[in-house]
Amino acid sequence: MRYANTGKGEAAAESPDVTSEGIILIVVLGVLTILVVLGTVFVSLTGIERATSQNYTYIVRAKMIARSGIERAVVELQQAALTRAYTDPAKDEWFYFGEDMNKNNQLDTGEDANKNGTLDTSSFPVEFKEENKVNSSFKVKDKHYSGRLPGSYTPEGDYYLLKILDCSSMLNINTPYKPTLPGEPDTLARMLENLGKAIDPDNLPIDQGEGQQIINYRISLPNQSFVSKEQIKDTPGGIISDDDYKRIKDFITVYSWTDPSTIRLANGAVRPPAGAAQQGRPNYGVPYSTIESYVLSEPRSPININTAPWPVLVAALSDLSGIYYEPTAGVYGTVKTVSVDFNTAKTIATEIIANRQKESSGLINGPFKTWNQFYRFCDNLGLTPAQAALLKANFNPNSDLNKFNPNASFNRMIDKFDITCHSTEFCFGPTGYFEITSVGRIKSKTSDETGYAKRYLLAEIKLEALVKVFDIWRDTTQADFYKGEISALTDTALRTPKGKTLQFYPEPDVINNGRNLPAQCYYDGQVMLSTLDTPQQMGAYLSRAGFTDSLDLTEASGNPKFYPDSKGPIINSVIGPNQLGDLFPDGCYSEKEKVAAYMAAGNVGPATGSISLWIKPNWKVSDNHIFISIALPPPGQSGSTEIFHFLYYGGSYGEYYRCLVFQYENQGDQTQRMIAYNDVYNFFAQENAHKWVHLAITWNGNDSSYWPSGHRIYLNGQFLSNCSSRYPYGGGGTMDCTRGNNLLRIGERGNASQYYTCEGYPDGTLDEVTVYPNMESDAFIQSLYRYGRYYPNGDGSFTSAPLANTILSTYETGRLGAISWTEYNPFSAAESAFTFSIISEDKEEGNFNDPAGSAVGIPADGAYPPRYKFTCKTNGAPLLDTPVIDDVTITVLKKPIYLSWKVN
Repeated sequence: MRYANTGKGEAAAESPDVTSEGIILIVVLGVLTILVVLGTVFVSLTGIERATSQNYTYIVRAKMIARSGIERAVVELQQAALTRAYTDPAKDEWFYFGEDMNKNNQLDTGEDANKNGTLDTSSFPVEFKEENKVNSSFKVKDKHYSGRLPGSYTPEGDYYLLKILDCSSMLNINTPYKPTLPGEPDTLARMLENLGKAIDPDNLPIDQGEGQQIINYRISLPNQSFVSKEQIKDTPGGIISDDDYKRIKDFITVYSWTDPSTIRLANGAVRPPAGAAQQGRPNYGVPYSTIESYVLSEPRSPININTAPWPVLVAALSDLSGIYYEPTAGVYGTVKTVSVDFNTAKTIATEIIANRQKESSGLINGPFKTWNQFYRFCDNLGLTPAQAALLKANFNPNSDLNKFNPNASFNRMIDKFDITCHSTEFCFGPTGYFEITSVGRIKSKTSDETGYAKRYLLAEIKLEALVKVFDIWRDTTQADFYKGEISALTDTALRTPKGKTLQFYPEPDVINNGRNLPAQCYYDGQVMLSTLDTPQQMGAYLSRAGFTDSLDLTEASGNPKFYPDSKGPIINSVIGPNQLGDLFPDGCYSEKEKVAAYMAAGNVGPATGSISLWIKPNWKVSDNHIFISIALPPPGQSGSTEIFHFLYYGGSYGEYYRCLVFQYENQGDQTQRMIAYNDVYNFFAQENAHKWVHLAITWNGNDSSYWPSGHRIYLNGQFLSNCSSRYPYGGGGTMDCTRGNNLLRIGERGNASQYYTCEGYPDGTLDEVTVYPNMESDAFIQSLYRYGRYYPNGDGSFTSAPLANTILSTYETGRLGAISWTEYNPFSAAESAFTFSIISEDKEEGNFNDPAGSAVGIPADGAYPPRYKFTCKTNGAPLLDTPVIDDVTITVLKKPIYLSWKVN
């Protein structure tokens, strides 16, 4: 049966739904597209994550490489501290030269990597992209890096660059801690402004007046200190811009070792003014109540002369000034001024850098190692002697007072108290603190379309660490040394004060007004051979003034008491208060109106005798010095009017000018003199200032023909035969030195109401004034001179107190690095007079004899603190001078302390 075609039914059933199928196709295509996109995104994200992960790996690896550089630097610096105490820029591989590729301190072709027209060393960034232009710390020869690790993509692709800066090469903007006294220029403010002038005089990073603003801001902070040097940018007024800070940051620090023993005069107004006439040592004795009001402790951070960059050296050298005493051809001398200006400072700084980078074993060329070498350098700069003396006084941290009339090998024209404008001190090696910058880099090697190999930087990390690598132990003051022990005398043929082989200086070993002078002397200090007492076995004497711990006669047949005088001498501190002390470890200083006097009766033979004494003059060209005399009794007492000037240097007696005189004046003023004039003037004036001289005179007053046969004068054991007499005694009879109540006097005083109006005073240190009852022979006087001035046997030793627990606590262990010391050896410039050793747990080790620094390397246990010991070497011959120990320094290595850490 057939049906009609109605458009529905079978025909409709057999035809597909075209619209539905199209939609499904579109949906499927859409889904497929989404899947493709998602797949692509997933693949892309996977690649990004993989790249990110790879980049992170690069960064971590670069950071670890940079950290390896930091660790390597610390280990190397510790090893250097174990080796020696000074820095040698020509040999120390950690020294950073920046652009100076050939280390010649000159801007040569190809070295100006940053195109600024100057040679940049410490201020040159180690991360400079043209790394082959950086002379980094520990630079590998002919390479551009400091060290490398196994390369990730190329053998030399993983490496680090190091920039190590010694913090003691910079100005510590936190020291001195105490603000400057009112009315005085601030030391650090002036140095900061001079630093700015040295960096760029045309575009000052620190302008005039801004130094004081920086100090004022620092004082307003907690503990009056910066916690980081970046904090200087917060100084009110925005005076330090980012560019200013960038230019000064490698020249300043807030961390470095601070010397606690540096001092200054508490009040500069007590210095004698320029042009003032002076007699002897300038008297700074204004009526202070305590020594603390006279001496101001001002801890300062020394600058390493071997590592400091040129601008820092200029800042330290500029605008120094001081006063000095210039003797004239008379009793009076004149106070004069001296200074070093900015231009002179620039010249000296250039010479320092040129000198320190030379490889030389000479005493001047090469790195600075000792103060003796620095002194020779100053003397060869073409400066005036006063300018050279000013440099020595400012930069040596030891005070080296000239107030106690030290020996010539140790005497200074200018000391710390004579400096009217100071800076800070120098040192010769690092003081333990370092700024270490380490840049870790990873590079790959690929080829471009030409096939040329290129290296691409994959990652770079910069680490900056401030590390304390070692500590410092330093003995330098008398208070430091006094805590130790000196060996006792063993040779019974010799005598020394208190039976010791060595002596501490500058204060006498006495307690005065409740003060233990040496134990409280924190402003200066030395150790020297002990002086010798007059030997008893050489002959019986009537009296002796040894001046060990008193002004009384040490031994006497008569009254031993020192006859008091309102003007002195006195027992007091060498520097005050009220008056300068006159009792020194090596004798009594007799200066203007300060005379040690004793009753003559019983202490001097009436008519015959001999007097022997040692004197150390504090003058070169001068007139009229009376050393020993016997004259009028004290006021109110009856006695003789006879006056005996036993030893009298000077006088204007016609052709007998500046000579050595024995003078006798009787009641009728009939003066009689025996004059020894042969080369005496030249001896004192040109050769023997601050040197010990032995003088003696013998007389026989019972000999009516004693002019000159009955009197003999001796200089350093030699009889002065070329003598003449003036107004010869012709009346016969005898001479009685002790008639009435005459006084034996060491020197004279210019006051008619007490003692006698004199023409001069000794102005020197006198010791071992010994009076014999007989007119002794030439051989006897020679034997006294040949006995010598200082202990000669070569076994005098000093053992220090244990290293303080501020360095090693009870539970800490460490290692002693290098030991160095400052010595002044008058006998040999090429050989040390001292041998050092270390005592640890009662075991003595080492034989160190290089003052510049000897490697120790001995373990140090805080439970058993080590000590050092030194022995003074002599050859047993009579000595007229003594080697001197001025300071001892030991580096102590412990676990490094990381004070700051920064990642860039």
